[in-house]
Amino acid sequence: MEEQDRINVDPTPLFRALPLRMQSLDAIAVSPSPSQPCQSTVNSGQEIYTPQVKNEVIPKIDQEFIKLDDVWEFYNEYARQAGFSVRINSSRLGKNGKVMRKEYVCFKEGERRNSKATKRRRGLTRELCGAKLAVVRKGEVFVVSKFVEGHNHELTTPRKVHLLKSHRRVSAAQKALTQQLSAANVPTCQQMSIFELQAGGIENVGLLPQDFYNDKRDRKNVVHGHDANMLSSQDGKLSDAEDDDEDDVHNEYERLNDIVGSASYVATEVHLMISFQLYGP
Repeated sequence: MEEQDRINVDPTPLFRALPLRMQSLDAIAVSPSPSQPCQSTVNSGQEIYTPQVKNEVIPKIDQEFIKLDDVWEFYNEYARQAGFSVRINSSRLGKNGKVMRKEYVCFKEGERRNSKATKRRRGLTRELCGAKLAVVRKGEVFVVSKFVEGHNHELTTPRKVHLLKSHRRVSAAQKALTQQLSAANVPTCQQMSIFELQAGGIENVGLLPQDFYNDKRDRKNVVHGHDANMLSSQDGKLSDAEDDDEDDVHNEYERLNDIVGSASYVATEVHLMISFQLYGP
């Protein structure tokens, strides 16, 4: 019997190991799903991610806007659908004091400065991303003069894009409700749970707990420094109250007691509602 032919085996492995790119903890909110790598830069070797969005939301060269607020709203909406956040990078004023040029960039543009007093380690928040939009003034309108679409980093998923800074905003109704809850002694940490129940889920709130703390801080800063003026404006009312009859003082006490009682009632109801949602009846 003739000797069987030996099967030649190709030494090339079936799978080729690809280099892995380590991601920081801050990158857990990103995914390649809303973007697509379209090209590679020879010099840097980085992939360029192009957002996959509808054509009507993509900025166009020579596109006109009446106000800078319109530019921000348009580009920020494009960024929300694309999966990134935007910020203002630079502004140039003319001799008349009017804005002649304004540039908006991706929130990962530039490079983070290292601080000596580091409280905690953070992931990369700046990755030298070159995505930007620039407008220049032409007469009474602003015209898009430059638009860079590609990003050098993966983009955020649609489920988490509302957590990025330029897409978070405390509405007037939410501010009013937080003030009422604070007056009822509801802790700020529990106010987020109330908004979550009201919106039908944390993904529908569109805010972070830190936004409520920031709003509370801003309200305190408005009052700070004006306490003495507010107190002096009340001096006349206080001196008039000293001459009031005992019945008037008693009525004022009853009114304040009703306010405190209703605030305590609201706080109790809120605590019961949260406990019911968390632990059941």
